[in-house]
Amino acid sequence: VNKAALTVTAENKSKTYGNTDPAFTFQYSGFVNGDNAGVIDTPPTCGVEGPHTNVGGYAITCSGGADNNYTFSYNSGALTVNKAALTVTAENKSKTFGDADPAFTFSYSGFLGSDSASDIDTPPTCGVAVPHTEVGSYPITCSGGADNNYTFSYNSGTLTVNPKVITDGRMTGGGSILPDGDGGRNNLRITHGFELHCDPNDVPNNLEVDWNTSSARDSHQFRLDRLSTVSCTDNPSINQGPPSNSEFDTISGTGTGFYNGQPGSIITFVFTDAGQPGRNDTAYYRIEFPSGTVVLEAQGTLQNGNQQAH
Repeated sequence: VNKAALTVTAENKSKTYGNTDPAFTFQYSGFVNGDNAGVIDTPPTCGVEGPHTNVGGYAITCSGGADNNYTFSYNSGALTVNKAALTVTAENKSKTFGDADPAFTFSYSGFLGSDSASDIDTPPTCGVAVPHTEVGSYPITCSGGADNNYTFSYNSGTLTVNPKVITDGRMTGGGSILPDGDGGRNNLRITHGFELHCDPNDVPNNLEVDWNTSSARDSHQFRLDRLSTVSCTDNPSINQGPPSNSEFDTISGTGTGFYNGQPGSIITFVFTDAGQPGRNDTAYYRIEFPSGTVVLEAQGTLQNGNQQAH
């Protein structure tokens, strides 16, 4: 009685680059007389010969089967190693208006084993795809990464273009505003006058704000005693024109002073010089007690007056 022929076929498998091998399995065909895998004296084993860590296709072969009643023939299968996922995140950057772009850099996440950035075949590059000279925020995007073992996904970053800060200069002037949203309905007119320097160590630094809430008899006054912080910046969208043409058009800061003669109140202010004759200049102030109670917060365009950057 001669042995019957049994065919062993390796099953196809797949894995992601960097992962361990799956279990290599197989199927029999050719059993007779109701036999099954349980009767085989020595089952075959299957595997991939040689290195197979990189992305690609590799043959799965089987061997070693032995039995008193069957001979063995073998069909190979395929192990597919798929690419792993790598994430590229653009790092946030900032620059000052008028400066050159910084170097746009990024970080990777998702490396497997001992892999690192030096193993990538073609690193991605990052940049800002739209015009980005004006003050504001712009997306930093990355693209172009390629590698035999990794796919790439991308997270954007942000380039912040900050106003140019001026340390040598001053702004003078004043006027009156009808606060935005009031339109004079509450008879609230605020007047102010000031001389403020871009360097708080320069003097003098004077600021006075006067207003009434319902009648001329209900008057209020804030007078600056000490300038705490100050910043002079240039908004490129504002064209002052002659005679100013100053390096800056906006002064902002904080200070402490007297509210109706009582010390300790805090003011936050922003004044702009939007060119002559002053009708586009704007003012903002917030006056509060040390407890945080707000006495006045208002902003608006000058109705009368002028603010001049020097």
